[in-house]
Amino acid sequence: MIKKTDAKLNKERNLAFQDEIALEKAQDDYVEALKKNDQKAVDALKVKIKALKADYASNENQVLALRAEEAKEIEVEASLKSKVKADEVAELELEDKEMLQAEVAELKKNVDSEAGFNVLKILGF
Repeated sequence: MIKKTDAKLNKERNLAFQDEIALEKAQDDYVEALKKNDQKAVDALKVKIKALKADYASNENQVLALRAEEAKEIEVEASLKSKVKADEVAELELEDKEMLQAEVAELKKNVDSEAGFNVLKILGF
């Protein structure tokens, strides 16, 4: 899931960057049109600049939303990894305890009672 969000985020960042470049170029063209007193170009560039600013703002908002979504996904993944690790530790502890109990049971069968008692005492049973 994080990969999909990351891909979307990179796409939106690229779009925002392209809009930023286009906006900068349009503003430069606007200044040149003003210098040349080309009112028709000035008016057209005003409209273009307004549209580019709106598009840029939209893309930036999308980037911010995707960053937040990605952060949540990373947090969920980290939580799941932590839970899996804790489950693995608990499972290993249980397996170790069961194996030790099986060994003690086998030892009880194979060793006389006094020796078995001493071994069990050493093992903490």
